[in-house]
Amino acid sequence: MEKVDVIPPEPSNYLVQLTSVRGIACLFVLIGHAVQVFHYKKENIPTGWWIFSSLFNAEAAVLVFFVLSGCVLSLALRKMDKPSWRFIGAFYVQRAFRIYPLLWFSVGLSLLCLWSVRQTISYASVVDWLARNLSTPIDIHRVFLALMGVFTRYNGPMWSLRVELLFSVVYPFMLIVLRKQRYRSILLIVCFLIALIPFPDGLGPQFALAFCLGTLITIFPAPKKHYPWVTVGCFIMLMCDRFVFSNMHFRENVFDIFETIFSFFLIRNIYFFGKDMKFLNSRFLVNVGELSYSIYLLHLQLMLVLFSVFMKVWGEKGLLESPVSTQILLVLSTFLMTLILSCFTYRVIELPLHSLGRTIARTMRSSG
Repeated sequence: MEKVDVIPPEPSNYLVQLTSVRGIACLFVLIGHAVQVFHYKKENIPTGWWIFSSLFNAEAAVLVFFVLSGCVLSLALRKMDKPSWRFIGAFYVQRAFRIYPLLWFSVGLSLLCLWSVRQTISYASVVDWLARNLSTPIDIHRVFLALMGVFTRYNGPMWSLRVELLFSVVYPFMLIVLRKQRYRSILLIVCFLIALIPFPDGLGPQFALAFCLGTLITIFPAPKKHYPWVTVGCFIMLMCDRFVFSNMHFRENVFDIFETIFSFFLIRNIYFFGKDMKFLNSRFLVNVGELSYSIYLLHLQLMLVLFSVFMKVWGEKGLLESPVSTQILLVLSTFLMTLILSCFTYRVIELPLHSLGRTIARTMRSSG
């Protein structure tokens, strides 16, 4: 079989900086949910606090995750110099062991949390998509689909896991095409056109552009010079584009395209010049990045339980009429509880089973 044109380089310690980026992104999602998912009394939100809290763009953080996935997944297949079912099969095994064990745990936790809070938190107090999730019946069929990663209403953040699963299946073939210079532009154009289609939220195909651009980070040559203002500018735009352009009434997929492009340049600069960004070597950010998968999947259920507990003390009306104090309380308590649980799931579920998946994948690649 014909070899591909480009093989990504061996990974280096830039992965530390990328891990920190994952940590920052998952914190943005957690804070964004604390700010966005409850119907606070708007007239009680000071203008300065409203502007500040609007900068925690959870939607953009998910786009960062997708671009990062494209970048990291290309390295998982970096030694596949030609199409090989052995390598592709090993890739699938490793992804399954990476994604499913914690996903199954999160489904179980979500069902317990739904049972706990759905009778106490009124649907009028939360945004529409969360109200739909809270009112979703629990039955064997839906639970089975949730365990497969297809049905996501029991835990809202699972929608992005469904996207990850979709592109985990097609990714090896996407990578093969992107490594071929004569086909690369065609695939990029197709992915861009798909991104322009207003698919329903969370369906998935519109995010092909993010995975493609993330892959190209490892394929394109390194920039000759680092311009820090580009990195800072991309980060600022990811934070505030939806706030700044809210009056222009762009469709959701237009914002997704903007944020995908900003994410590409941000991750590309960190990939090549991350060693110069000392703050990304922070032990705290690296540790949060290591726990980011657990934090991302588990935080919303715990936030709902904590809100339900706080209701018993201050009442639902009291919480919603004091948005600043409620949001700060939810962020701090949710982060603490999620951090504790994530340390457990990371050591008991993620590390051992991910290691097992890597061992099986390594055996598959070396056999034959």
